[in-house]
Amino acid sequence: MKSWSDIRKILEQDRLAPPLRGRVQYFITRYREAHDDHGRISIRVDGEEVFKSSIFDVFKLNREIERCIDEQYPAMTGRDRWNKENELLITEGAASDHAFYYAFREYDTQSIEQSLESKYALVRVLAILDRRVGKRRLAGIKERGFDGEPEWVQFFYRLRLEAEGL
Repeated sequence: MKSWSDIRKILEQDRLAPPLRGRVQYFITRYREAHDDHGRISIRVDGEEVFKSSIFDVFKLNREIERCIDEQYPAMTGRDRWNKENELLITEGAASDHAFYYAFREYDTQSIEQSLESKYALVRVLAILDRRVGKRRLAGIKERGFDGEPEWVQFFYRLRLEAEGL
């Protein structure tokens, strides 16, 4: 697995769309003295935390999401259940630092097209900020619309469109 400094360099320098360089920053801290070694994550735009979450945010939502999964997918177990829980948590804007690493790994190992269509909102955010998404594709996304996305995800779509003058 890549180190955080390598991941941050990839996200902020190598792949971030040029109009957003210096404006978007990724932040992770881990509480090494904590019993579970978890921490908090955030994505900052112009110095303000637009997306932020910690393991405590995850814990707050987790019971509700577990009940939802029990009702809608009673037979789901194991890895499938864990993936569904994380997908719903991130959709609600709650993600652990481990979920961020998982999202980055998915984003980093597949095509940009697959990342833009990922079922994980955090992967789609990483993709929409990527320089490999050109103006033509952005225009198509704008035309198609992104109203079905969670509000915090829509912010990043609008940010990218504005940065490109669309």
